[in-house]
Amino acid sequence: MFLTKHILQNSTFRQFLLKNAPYRYLENITRTRIIKKVRSVIPTIPAYCEYLHKHKISTDPVNLKNLAIEDLPLTNKSEYIQKYPLKDICANGTIEDKYCLESSSGYSGEEQYWARNTYEDESFTRYLEVSSKQYLQIDKKSTLLIVCWALGTWVTGEKFAHAARVVACNSNYKLTVITPGNNFPTVINILNKFQGMFDQIVIAGYPFFIKSLLLKGPEIGIDWSQARYHIIIGGEGFPEDLRDFFAKQLHSPVNTFGQSMIASAYGSADTGIGVGHETPFSILIRRLAKKDARLSESLFGTSVHNLPVVFQFNPLNYLIENVDGEIIITAPFNGVPLIRYNLHDSGGVIPYDQINTILEEHGYNPKKELAELGHSPQDLWKLPILYVFGRSDGTIIYNGANIFLENIKEALALPEIVHSNTGRFTLSRILLENFEPKIKIVIELSQGVEVTEQLKTMYEVAVISTLARVNKEYRDQLEKLHDKATPLIEFIHPSIHPEQDTIKHKYI
Repeated sequence: MFLTKHILQNSTFRQFLLKNAPYRYLENITRTRIIKKVRSVIPTIPAYCEYLHKHKISTDPVNLKNLAIEDLPLTNKSEYIQKYPLKDICANGTIEDKYCLESSSGYSGEEQYWARNTYEDESFTRYLEVSSKQYLQIDKKSTLLIVCWALGTWVTGEKFAHAARVVACNSNYKLTVITPGNNFPTVINILNKFQGMFDQIVIAGYPFFIKSLLLKGPEIGIDWSQARYHIIIGGEGFPEDLRDFFAKQLHSPVNTFGQSMIASAYGSADTGIGVGHETPFSILIRRLAKKDARLSESLFGTSVHNLPVVFQFNPLNYLIENVDGEIIITAPFNGVPLIRYNLHDSGGVIPYDQINTILEEHGYNPKKELAELGHSPQDLWKLPILYVFGRSDGTIIYNGANIFLENIKEALALPEIVHSNTGRFTLSRILLENFEPKIKIVIELSQGVEVTEQLKTMYEVAVISTLARVNKEYRDQLEKLHDKATPLIEFIHPSIHPEQDTIKHKYI
């Protein structure tokens, strides 16, 4: 136990452990570490102590010592985070010892603030450093990293930019960082100015922003084949076909060492951005599942047409469960400790040993498969798998902006249109043939209402104006994308037998 404690306190040993330790040993010590931290941090969080008392759970030290994680109630944003002042959901009941405040947008338009401590940011920075050195060889190749996520109060861009700059300050690395945010003309100008000056260029941003960038490049003289480009994407899910499209534009094979790296990450304003990361192993799993229906069913219980994004995560920092098909995260080291927190993302967790057993049962040898792609055994991290389908609460993500069901409900209740609809609708994000994302809303009209051009215009104006008014994230996209951010609105009429009608508020 003494040795384990000191290994976990040293970042170098932690990295070695995550890459090389037998999985069962890693699983045991990481779970023990998380549970120990949960028990010690609970008494320091005023709001969580009150929350436990409401659930008839004592915070007496003797009781906490014997509590299992599964004995604790689930939490979420609406029933826990938003019910208390920020300081009361923080460790130590204060924000004075937190070095950073960040915000996210809720469906009401009111911002939710989060307090960060240095541990959670240092942890992500260490991961970025290790992975960039291993997969991008930033210690050997001069690298320009262009951060294209939105900046300001948007968590992903600010957090990633901060971590990247810290890594770049290390004199052992040939890394240079520039942060234009999602300003398309500025990014284009940077690419034109600096192409040829670095061994490689990494573009980090929303997947569909980068898709537009790759298509626009040749029109303005950027030849993607003349330099080595890499892509880091995040902020929303993406189909595996889009990775193939990126690779084709970059004239590179997929998931091959020394070629263009195309990988994504998983996180949120609630948890921080560094929860899960695509690795060569996780990318391999998703691509194998895409071509093998039986494997997809065994791994994810779904068809090849509905694949989740597949990540690996650090069990030293996060304990992740699956409860009723939703991802439950415990992150006790955060400035706002999260204990059995429901993000309302659909998905699940597969232990490293189990994922290998399933692959072998279907005739796949991951070590051999990765070796054929040029990856060394060190590229196979012995970490659990986290797979994510998307939001389970009906929220969709459009270019990094959360679009909430409540936003659409508010639009449909406006006086000028409220009598012409039943209030029932479906909300989804679709991809056009060119991989362009689009918000799609199917609205059920009241009996006898005729679909006319005037009606379509009224609904379009109502939805756009409401979203722009109550949703800061959408408003930012509307200002940048203009007509492209206009939702696709379709109408249906009630069925003859309303009790048999199945339209409901859901994420498709």
